[in-house]
Amino acid sequence: MERRRYGSRRQRKKQRTWLKKCKEYIRQLVAFLFSNVGIIGLVVGYTIAGSFIFMTIEGRHVQKMKLEVLGNRSLYAQKLWNITMQLNAKASTNVLHSGTPKLGIC
Repeated sequence: MERRRYGSRRQRKKQRTWLKKCKEYIRQLVAFLFSNVGIIGLVVGYTIAGSFIFMTIEGRHVQKMKLEVLGNRSLYAQKLWNITMQLNAKASTNVLHSGTPKLGIC
């Protein structure tokens, strides 16, 4: 006794409704995301998104710190220049020992 087929596999795929197609695509997407490749992709995406969020949150603070560092650099450069001008340039060891307490470093 031979079974009767009403259509080939292609015909059955064409007869699927839009909802079934959408459900099948979502199932395939979820299966892909939970595979190793999908997990790696999610981790990379999460890392990139986190870096952009971090830069947005901390961006203002970084700008303030840069300005503060530039101000301090100029201040200490001016102090060192004044100390150097006051002391004899030939006695470099005296400049080092007498300059650090005035700067407040040591």
